[in-house]
Amino acid sequence: MTIFYQQKEPLILASSSPRRKELLSQVHIQFQAVPAKNEPEPKDGENPLNYAMRSARAKAAEVAAFYPESLILSADTIIEFEGKTIGKPQGLSEKEQCTHALEILTSLQGRAHLVHTAYSFFHKNLEIDTLTSTSEVCMRKASSSELMRYVATKEPLDKAGAYAIQGIGSFLIDKINGSYHGIIGLPIAGVIEKLLEYNFITINNDEINL
Repeated sequence: MTIFYQQKEPLILASSSPRRKELLSQVHIQFQAVPAKNEPEPKDGENPLNYAMRSARAKAAEVAAFYPESLILSADTIIEFEGKTIGKPQGLSEKEQCTHALEILTSLQGRAHLVHTAYSFFHKNLEIDTLTSTSEVCMRKASSSELMRYVATKEPLDKAGAYAIQGIGSFLIDKINGSYHGIIGLPIAGVIEKLLEYNFITINNDEINL
């Protein structure tokens, strides 16, 4: 396997997201996943993008306390619709979560919303460096039967906005303006640029034969 980048030590990913793990693995970045245990709640009237940035910073700082010598990467992805933060479907039971997921999808269908991903880097020699990726997602006008069938798959239950653009939920998406990877949860091009800037990774200059 051709290795694109060289790095002296694994990156610490302060997330348990399978999507973020997959994106880093695809570009051959070595990492150790150490999820943050605490996730800040949005404050009353807080701007959705500001909330995403605050949450990403908090996660990075929490994990950095246990890995002071490592470079930490954290991220948070939230949906903004009509100026409000749309999180994951809520409810004490799975049935309640399904009901909430259907309510969210019904409100989003046929309209556009924003997806904000904030991602933070933390190291003892750096201040917390937080960047953002904002994309517009335009949803097709789906029927109530389609939405109910989709909720029944249970895919929406742990997703912000109650859908997964990279999963079954792709049938809901008409078009996007922005970063596809940012919508999934990590704008990988921006991450690579920062890792190169920090000299945390370098381009593999080993001789190759094409």
